[in-house]
Amino acid sequence: MTLSYFPTTLTSIFAALSQWHDKRTAPRVLLLLAGVLFARNCRTVTSWFPAAGITEDWRQAYVSVCAVGRRAEDMAISVVAAVRPLVRSERLVVGIDDMPTQRYGPEVEGAGIHHHPSPGPAGEKHLYGHLWVTLNVLADHPDWGSIALPLQGQLYIREVDIPKLPPEGLALSAPSWSWLHSSCAGLTPGSRSTSSNAGPPAMAATPRGGSCSRPWPTDGR
Repeated sequence: MTLSYFPTTLTSIFAALSQWHDKRTAPRVLLLLAGVLFARNCRTVTSWFPAAGITEDWRQAYVSVCAVGRRAEDMAISVVAAVRPLVRSERLVVGIDDMPTQRYGPEVEGAGIHHHPSPGPAGEKHLYGHLWVTLNVLADHPDWGSIALPLQGQLYIREVDIPKLPPEGLALSAPSWSWLHSSCAGLTPGSRSTSSNAGPPAMAATPRGGSCSRPWPTDGR
């Protein structure tokens, strides 16, 4: 799959996300991002590969997915840079939302019992699965009103469920948005100092729900 058919803006965003990776992984990250867009039905990792034209060497593709997970906070900085021009305000207003997804099975890690946000006819109050907490930029759309532009999603794991994880697993009981400091400072790949064109700082909105018990990064307000 070639990215030459994509709009220029989308190609630039994909390139900014892939530049956080080494030369071997970056091309596969571009393909995976394209696969996310064109995947059908169950939008899992295995559905990304055919949509991206990855028909062989799936193992290396999975390695690239793991590499993305390790650089998720760095890539979120590029997401902020892509979203910032779309918001016509001096400061970014961000909000938090959580979304549970039902997941269970012998190979499922990080799942637990969470409150059901939309119980069905049976009136179930809880569900077993993952709880994803998303950090979003809040923007005003001329036709749709207030909309949320996702920046990053993190998995919330209850403290009682952390002992169930394998010893080599590393998890936090609540999401942390420490990378927001770097984003407000204008850091880029390979940089550890602020740039001259750093944008205005972000302003945190009140979180929805109790999934994020960690204090907000005061330097980013």
